Amino acid sequence: MKSDDYVKFLTEQFVHFMETPRSERKTVRIEKKKTIPSAETQSLVRSCS
Repeated sequence: MKSDDYVKFLTEQFVHFMETPRSERKTVRIEKKKTIPSAETQSLVRSCS
């Protein structure tokens, strides 16, 4: 990947982040936490098995 492509990618990600309302970002973050188990949860599951 050329550096120009990387800068373009980062810029697009940043613009998308800034255009998304804070409340929507927070909602998405909370939903991700519910669906993706944390490292602590995974280690507890492994130790119980």
